[in-house]
Amino acid sequence: IETTSLIADGPVFSLPAGAAKLAVGLERREESLDHSVPDPADPLEDLVTGRYSRHVGSAFGELSLPLIGRADRPNAAPRLDLSVAGRYEDYSDFGHTANPQIRLRWIPIDSVKLRGSWGRSFRAPKLDDLYDSAQNASYLVSLPDPRSPTGRSTVLGIQGDNPNLKQETATTWTAGFDVVPAFDPGFKLSLTYYSIDYTGQIATPGAGNPFAILMQEAEWASVITRNPTAAQIAAVCNRPDYVYSRTACLASTPAAIVDFRLANLAQTRVNGLDLDVQQKLRTGAGVFDFGMTGSYVLHFDQAVTADSPAVDILNTMGNQLRLRLRASAGWDQRPAAEAGLGASLAINFSNGYDNPGSALLPRIDSLTTADVQLRYRTGTAAGFLSGMEFALNAVNVFNESPPFVDNQFGYDVANYQSLGRVLSFSVRKRW
Repeated sequence: IETTSLIADGPVFSLPAGAAKLAVGLERREESLDHSVPDPADPLEDLVTGRYSRHVGSAFGELSLPLIGRADRPNAAPRLDLSVAGRYEDYSDFGHTANPQIRLRWIPIDSVKLRGSWGRSFRAPKLDDLYDSAQNASYLVSLPDPRSPTGRSTVLGIQGDNPNLKQETATTWTAGFDVVPAFDPGFKLSLTYYSIDYTGQIATPGAGNPFAILMQEAEWASVITRNPTAAQIAAVCNRPDYVYSRTACLASTPAAIVDFRLANLAQTRVNGLDLDVQQKLRTGAGVFDFGMTGSYVLHFDQAVTADSPAVDILNTMGNQLRLRLRASAGWDQRPAAEAGLGASLAINFSNGYDNPGSALLPRIDSLTTADVQLRYRTGTAAGFLSGMEFALNAVNVFNESPPFVDNQFGYDVANYQSLGRVLSFSVRKRW
């Protein structure tokens, strides 16, 4: 990726509430992808180099207008600021797009700030989503199937890139407030509501548990072809990336063909709440920091095709969890400019949720982990060692495993990592 940007910004004219500021820019981006692909003349033995590229030209700008307030006190109440921004992009392979954004900030009283935003966005598929065939494969596989009298069916699967992908678009709006009371400036409370409406979101069908995709057929019907014809079966068996015996494939009678390649979903609607609470206390025993951040998702509705109904996939295997929380407590012996010890503890929580693809274990447990840090700062008056911080970090200090899931991995790869406890030692220098 090669990018060149030209940006200019600064005040453009004065208003009673302060200076209006403008930022404008131009950007040029060249993307190219080189990778090995099967040789069409001998796909099973030889590789050749494939090259794919695109050019993107962009123009963008943002105008910030102080509408109400005092020019000499930009954070004093009452205050109303408006920001209007836009970006135009021209893709050599996906046409052009123009996306606006509007933000408002209103301070009715000194301790309260209200804010809101609305905007549209655009994202073209990455070159590797379109053309990187390194993970391409087709194969016969046995999957759990509620339609089968034995509980399982043989299907033909296809995976990998998809040169037919289209762009993603989204409309987003947020509303929230920040509270910092005058009697306790060390306390801050922020709450934000967000709503995102995606169209054409790029995703892998059944990514959370691909082996259970037939158990969720109502959700993924557009990529499942039941009772395929002989011609449809032959088209998959004769793909250059078929990994087993073509003769056995052509003689098979799979119950379905499942296309696991990246695909554009028709629509995804997400809304929820983000919480951030912070408290700083300065005492004779040191500086204490307490905090809690959380995310609570209200809805996560997904329609795979324009004709399929929206399905709420929130709090299910491989999808967005409803609640995540992180509570933290920190202590520093002295302020950051002075030498001293420090420590912090964080507790992470994610709620339990459902696994509709398993009759054996339909419920996945919640998970609570702890992170710890011990540190020493040298302060800013320590000569050569000034501005140094030495820290010992432990992520998931009690080595908690991700909750067990009835799938081929034993855990939910979309929501958790399998690393367990991770220890590290870091040295930082600031100047």
